[in-house]
Amino acid sequence: MRQDLIGNKYALGKHWTLPKRGVMIKCLTCGTEKYCFPSVIKRGGGKYCSLKCAHVAFKGRIVIMDDKWKNKISKNHFDVSGKNNPNWQGGIANEITKWHNKNWKALLRWRRSVFDRDGHKCKECGSQEGLEAHHIISLKETKSTAFETWNGVSLCQKCHGQTENYGGKNRSKEIINIDIGHLTVIAKTIPHKYHEYETVGNWKFTKEGLLVIFVSKMSDERYERLVFFHELIEAVLCKFHGIKEEDIKAFDEMYEAERLQGLHKDDEEPGWDKRAPYRKWHIFAEKIERMLAFVLQVNWKKYSHEVNSL
Repeated sequence: MRQDLIGNKYALGKHWTLPKRGVMIKCLTCGTEKYCFPSVIKRGGGKYCSLKCAHVAFKGRIVIMDDKWKNKISKNHFDVSGKNNPNWQGGIANEITKWHNKNWKALLRWRRSVFDRDGHKCKECGSQEGLEAHHIISLKETKSTAFETWNGVSLCQKCHGQTENYGGKNRSKEIINIDIGHLTVIAKTIPHKYHEYETVGNWKFTKEGLLVIFVSKMSDERYERLVFFHELIEAVLCKFHGIKEEDIKAFDEMYEAERLQGLHKDDEEPGWDKRAPYRKWHIFAEKIERMLAFVLQVNWKKYSHEVNSL
């Protein structure tokens, strides 16, 4: 043999093999014998011949990750954890990723509730494939709306990727984000179909007291601002006078169901109905809205026509 090939494992070809340093293990599920590498055995593996057998063994088993388990895992992976890992970035983990890992169960429940409300269909294209739950107000902006069903919308992967705040980006059109006294307000324009029910403007208070206002996108920014101020005034007055949000939502949904039955005209608003729990404050907010429209030189008929046509 040529001297320059000695010690060169690639030059020796198919006849050259590394000596096996592992052992033959017997699968605890099916009994099949399989060669196992030393590194796998060192880290507590080498008990099953395949993932299928491992799944069978762990089915129905509840594993509690106590300190003993965590220390064992840390000890078995010391050589590839922390600074020893090739992906080490100085100990700075993504904040959102950490939050996701901590709250994954609550996020899963939120995701299911959004899908159920939307009939398991993409709100944009109607597809039922590859559905994802999109946060209208992103986690980067605030986490107080993270588990609110009204802050979610079902979208397919393609439509989700086209949203304004997908992947942590923030290209969404924000009307206002203010903090006055003890009242913090976030207002956004959104596609009309993203509302949880048929409306052009909607307001919600979170448990932390954050006021969120969603306004449908329209052809004129002045129209969007008129809806915003209407919702802002109505929300503050309803909150002050103890009118519950669930009562308002229930009435609006009932009214829209009646509209589909032909009981109401397209240009009739639920807030003007005598049965509306928020009627008084809706009328007051509309009066302010009309005054603002006059100052902004908005043609009320054209404005009302676009609102009713959405």
